[in-house]
Amino acid sequence: MAHVAGISIKDSVISAVTEAFDTMVSLPIRERDKGETGSFIGPERLVGTVGFAGQLQGLLCLHFSPPFAQEITATMLGMEVADVEEFEDINDAIGELTNIIAGDLKTRFSRPGFPCSLSIPSITRGTRVEIESVSGAERYCFFLSAGNNPLLVELYIRSTST
Repeated sequence: MAHVAGISIKDSVISAVTEAFDTMVSLPIRERDKGETGSFIGPERLVGTVGFAGQLQGLLCLHFSPPFAQEITATMLGMEVADVEEFEDINDAIGELTNIIAGDLKTRFSRPGFPCSLSIPSITRGTRVEIESVSGAERYCFFLSAGNNPLLVELYIRSTST
């Protein structure tokens, strides 16, 4: 399923990420060469996740290094990076950014007849974080850069339509 009703999943994800990062943090997005995800971001990471339910089911996951998540938070809150110390602020900023991207994808996929609902964003912090999605979902990985920072975007998706 590289397409949803004729809409390219890759193009949809990259467009949604590009628009959100341009609007929210003024960072350009570009594709990077594929690499092993642990070395791409590093072992310690913060993952923003939003679930899809309905005719499309799955998860959108954005993986950030902790310093990059802190930088994004500072930009979104109009603060200096050194002043961002609260996990709660970082979680809120990354959750909001993940939700914006998921909302864009929901709109893109709903137009051709795949309506779905979104979960509230959740944040996972840890070392060597691995995400598992609903059974039967296809996994799409996009190795991107936001400015000079690595960004891994994963989309797990399956159609429940027959």
